[in-house]
Amino acid sequence: MPAATVDIQTVDRYVARHYRIEPEGLKAHGKRAGVAKYVAVELACRLTGHSGRAVGAHYGGISSAAVSTIRRKLREGNYDLTSAVNHLATAIVKAGPSQT
Repeated sequence: MPAATVDIQTVDRYVARHYRIEPEGLKAHGKRAGVAKYVAVELACRLTGHSGRAVGAHYGGISSAAVSTIRRKLREGNYDLTSAVNHLATAIVKAGPSQT
């Protein structure tokens, strides 16, 4: 999938809607948002053009190392979230900048 640049709040909205949580929950410190935060971190890294440090700061002040760990675990299949990540990435990119 080609890289796209979208606003990180767009990622928050799509992930929050998919997991039926408030977007602010993704930014809360800790693991309350659970897998939704993992999906949001992955999508933000893929689609926004932000660094791991900036993505981590947005999602509750997690470190860039934690962002890297989340992404590695997703790649390795430790979390069964590939389908959700791909579905949401496609929807966000397909909607385009005027619809997101």
